[in-house]
Amino acid sequence: MGAAGRANARRPRGTPRKAAKISGEPRRRAAKRAAPRSEVRPHDGGLRRDLIAAALELVEASGTRGLSWREVARRADVSHTAPYRHFANKEELLAAVAEQGFRNLTERMVERMAAAPDDVSKRLEAMAIAYVEFAAEKPAHFRVMFGRDVPDIDKHAALRDAYDVTNGLFRTGVAEVLEEAGKIGVEVNAEHFTLMAWSLVHGLASLTVDGRVGDVGDAAEEPGDHVRSMTRLIKAFVRTLTA
Repeated sequence: MGAAGRANARRPRGTPRKAAKISGEPRRRAAKRAAPRSEVRPHDGGLRRDLIAAALELVEASGTRGLSWREVARRADVSHTAPYRHFANKEELLAAVAEQGFRNLTERMVERMAAAPDDVSKRLEAMAIAYVEFAAEKPAHFRVMFGRDVPDIDKHAALRDAYDVTNGLFRTGVAEVLEEAGKIGVEVNAEHFTLMAWSLVHGLASLTVDGRVGDVGDAAEEPGDHVRSMTRLIKAFVRTLTA
């Protein structure tokens, strides 16, 4: 028998000569169908939003210490490597969460202030109410924004910018109140007064988030009611300086 005859004898009858070259095609199609959604999403902006939302859910449930990279990916319904498209590590992800929080807080403050365009004290009060209400409604955001999980915000330019806008808005509100106080002869150190005002507002917000307002006050009251009470106390203090 010749060489060609021996080759034909070894090949089972009916087997195509080039079957080996096309045998991998069905497997490639199956792999493509099985790929996680993030692998085939047309626009990665949606992936970034999903990852931030997943991180917030986890922080709400178990705090930042319980934030797992794989669990974030699972909740976002993507592969465990997909988050690296946007975030190098968990700190970058939490920085994005904090940035989103500051931008949302600024929007709330501006919206509240618009209701009192001609009264500087009412504008400051409106900012304070927006601050505490935001903390009460978005505790996960609040904890990340002011926690130590992003130890140096200067490493995250977008977060630094968002924080500066919020901080600048609050400082401007305090400065306007002090300017009005100066017109009636009240001289107050601007930096000290700003720190005092922020401490009062942030302290109330933190107590609200931790559910501890009831330890010293009426927990049934709305956050805005507590802020208004603080505002009345501050005004009474200012009046004593002019007496």
